[in-house]
Amino acid sequence: MFIIEDTKISKSSLLCDDKFFSFAGFEEIGNGTLKTHFLIDVIGQVTSLRTVQVSGKDKKKVEFRLMDSSGESIACCLWRKYAEQLDDHLQQTKDPNMVCLIRFAKIGCYKGEVQVTNECI
Repeated sequence: MFIIEDTKISKSSLLCDDKFFSFAGFEEIGNGTLKTHFLIDVIGQVTSLRTVQVSGKDKKKVEFRLMDSSGESIACCLWRKYAEQLDDHLQQTKDPNMVCLIRFAKIGCYKGEVQVTNECI
């Protein structure tokens, strides 16, 4: 799938009984409705991506925001191999427009902001 400048993403009327993914709403994540000890699935368009090499440690992280179809966004942070995969993809495609699906994400708080991540914070 390619997302170009004028691509529009909207809600689908398709309903599926399959429980493979159970996407959490960004509002529920942000307002504290969801319990932080449960793992969640999230999906959205990547915005404001930046790669950070953690000083003094041999690990990389990417920080970005995920935006849903209603325009709400949430902070995200991926570490280690997931950060490297996302960064490698961006370097190969040279296209910052991408959709990211995070399976079994953790909800946490960093610098006073709720975020989802693949590691405990």
